[in-house]
Amino acid sequence: MISVNSVLEPLYDHAPIAETMVVAFICSSKDRLYGVSESTKSRKPDPYSLSAVRTWIDQGLVRCRPFLVDEWRLRPDSQHSPAARRIRDKRMAIIEPIVTDQLEDFLLGTYGAKIVESRRLEVGCGRASIYRYLNEYFRGGQTKNALLPNYQDVGRQAPNEESAKVGARPKYGVPLGSNATERDKKNFEFLFQKFIKTNTKSIKATYDEELVEKIYVEDRRVSPTGPVERVPVPVGERPTLVQFRYYVKKRFEELGLKRQYLGISRTNIAKDYKGRSGDAPRPVGPGDVYQLDATPMDADLVSRFCPERKGIVGRATIYTVIDTYSGAYVGVYTCIGPPSWEAARVALFMALRRKDSKYFEELGMKPPTDQEWCMDGAPRVLLVDNAEIASKLAETIPRDVGTKVVYARVRRGDDKGLVEYRLKLINEWLRNLPGYRRKDKNTGQRIDGKRDAVLTLQMVTAHIVRRAINANNREEVDYSYLSPEMAQVGVEPYPTDIWEWGVRYRPSHRRILDDRELYLSLLEKGEATARPDGIYFKGCKYRCAEVRQLGLQDKLPTGHKSPVLEIRFMRHSARFILICLPGGQTAVALLTKKSDRFEKLSFDEVEIQLEEERSATARRENARRQAVANVNAETEAMVKAAQREQAPMSAQERKRRSTDQQYRDLERGAEIAAERERYERYVEAEFHESVKTAPAEDCAHTDQQTQPDRTAVSTPSGFYQTMSEILEEPDEDDSH
Repeated sequence: MISVNSVLEPLYDHAPIAETMVVAFICSSKDRLYGVSESTKSRKPDPYSLSAVRTWIDQGLVRCRPFLVDEWRLRPDSQHSPAARRIRDKRMAIIEPIVTDQLEDFLLGTYGAKIVESRRLEVGCGRASIYRYLNEYFRGGQTKNALLPNYQDVGRQAPNEESAKVGARPKYGVPLGSNATERDKKNFEFLFQKFIKTNTKSIKATYDEELVEKIYVEDRRVSPTGPVERVPVPVGERPTLVQFRYYVKKRFEELGLKRQYLGISRTNIAKDYKGRSGDAPRPVGPGDVYQLDATPMDADLVSRFCPERKGIVGRATIYTVIDTYSGAYVGVYTCIGPPSWEAARVALFMALRRKDSKYFEELGMKPPTDQEWCMDGAPRVLLVDNAEIASKLAETIPRDVGTKVVYARVRRGDDKGLVEYRLKLINEWLRNLPGYRRKDKNTGQRIDGKRDAVLTLQMVTAHIVRRAINANNREEVDYSYLSPEMAQVGVEPYPTDIWEWGVRYRPSHRRILDDRELYLSLLEKGEATARPDGIYFKGCKYRCAEVRQLGLQDKLPTGHKSPVLEIRFMRHSARFILICLPGGQTAVALLTKKSDRFEKLSFDEVEIQLEEERSATARRENARRQAVANVNAETEAMVKAAQREQAPMSAQERKRRSTDQQYRDLERGAEIAAERERYERYVEAEFHESVKTAPAEDCAHTDQQTQPDRTAVSTPSGFYQTMSEILEEPDEDDSH
């Protein structure tokens, strides 16, 4: 019965298999058997037909026997040396992902070499080493101990290793060189890292100029009476060029490097030199995968606010979003600022929204009448760079928009080659426009385009949008975009036609959102702190009735941190922020009276203004301290003067001092008299006509009359009304 780890032996010279093999993998559904040779060099297991192997066994051409594990491999770890266990575990860690998770793909697929290459880049090990470890694993019964170093086959070392050179003596002449010691290997490694690996010098130049002339030298007298000079050691006492070449060759194999790739990073080797399969999985339909990227515009622009068209604003940034299924332009966006998440957010919004009349109105152009731009909706996957999107600010895309964000590998523009090529093509659309930066034929550098710059950003954007719409509707893409079904029904190779056919006949993962919902979903994410007196974010203080009603601003016991609220904001406006409440609801928070001076500012401007206020406060601190010092000095002088006027008292008198009610009543009477005098003075000044002294006869008559009704006295002037307005009760929120 054939099984994994069975041994297949040829019984005759003309047998179908030429050497003894160990079965590494069996796939009955695909009629496949993979075997690894016991003796040949390490390589990927060879495939055979499982039914054919069974036929060979039945015909007596091949014998199948059980696998016999060496006795020393069955010993427990305690009977293996720590060095052997360390080597075993290191080898197992290198191949473990392949033999546990990717074995079937490694053997049955057509990209086994890619798996090994990927693992090599991850662990920094040579391809030959990975294949050798895999073969040892398969040959040893697919157990971890199969990777133990086989010290059983190691022979006895030379008795005088330091002086006797291993190997046969040369046929002619005397043997040159000596065995490479650990010191020699350290010197080899130093020279390899400094000169060979960096491609600074050739192997021979490194050996002659560095190793022989600078390292293996000694102080000797050339003549008995001559000066001491540093001369190379004799040939038989230093390593030879052959030994150095052998060490360099071995190090290249261990690192998986090639001499022709020296000086080139591994990333660039994999990107620009490695072979490719030429095949890639195809998206299932429109909106399945979008690619987003940005590039500087190869043209100089002028400001729209300069009527003379002389104000240069420099270069802009171009963003574009491409649908991988149809090759269509989903959206383009241009801005003056550098690439950032803020610009990428607006670019996504402009790309994913509907391209209706309102869209073209915001761009300042008329909608095309003969062509349509039907690409819209949020995709299932968005392929982007790490630069703009890999931040906490962009965490809203997967959660709120429902799009999975996939990041391209660092320095691997070929991961999103489609959008990279389209950005280059967009710059080519600007070639015939004034202000374009043309390349110098001699130097290859772009020539400054400020001399003839005359177009504004809005004009160039309108040109790019028109070209993108025309490319979607009138410019053919490669026929590889057409599936067999499309070719059968006669779909033309235009992005718009491919998109519309896919929307009708293929599953669509797009999410169609209205402009308001899409814009709010793409807002930046932030965290605000809820305190009893308000909500704090980036130096601003906000108020929100919903947060207060939920009790999120209630004061917590000592030792508890204030609640942190998730918010959405737009960095160019500090007027209000959006609070994400529990349950998925959203509430708006407004600036309080304390922070309403920031209403017209951005958060960056708020930070600048707060810093200026702190600097101004620090500058005024000296004046404040001087004023306090002056007051303290006057108070001190007053105290000393009072102490001099005080009559002398004994210690007993000071101890028995208490409140003197007589003097307290005098002080209180003086206060009342001063207040009465102030009252009469102010009332007489306000109502001088009414308080004039009356005739004597009237006074007597008045004394006989009853007191007039208090309700009949009229309110004088507008005093009380003014005070009522000043002292009007403030709103509860305004008190914050």
